[in-house]
Amino acid sequence: MKKKIIYLLLLVCCSCYAQKEKDSTITGATTQKVIYLYPTTKQLDKIRKTFDSEEDFYIVADDANFYLHLAHEYMYKNKIDYDTIPINIPIYLAEEKKRLFIPQNMGFGGFFIYEKGKYEDFVSSIDIGLKWEFINGHWYKKNN
Repeated sequence: MKKKIIYLLLLVCCSCYAQKEKDSTITGATTQKVIYLYPTTKQLDKIRKTFDSEEDFYIVADDANFYLHLAHEYMYKNKIDYDTIPINIPIYLAEEKKRLFIPQNMGFGGFFIYEKGKYEDFVSSIDIGLKWEFINGHWYKKNN
């Protein structure tokens, strides 16, 4: 029963955070952008099949959900606006004429941080606020 509740919570969180979904294009006028990349139900089912046991999947899903929650709280606390797209949609940087595909290790979701001329990185939820900080309106990556 606990496994089903964790899976349901993960799906609900993904659905709730996806409520302001937009397209995947970053326009040329954008100098800074954050995009939350969420897994679809189909992708979560595919990930679940790669685990040796369902219990292992639910442990990892519970951890991913926890770090996702912390990342969203960090965004809220720092008043960081972000767009939301499914993780299977590539990101297109219009001005740079560059199409970016989401890395395979982002299976449980994460963020794309873009600051023109500085960053265009895919970031795990666990790294928001730890390795990546938002200070005075800009993202900075800690050198650990």
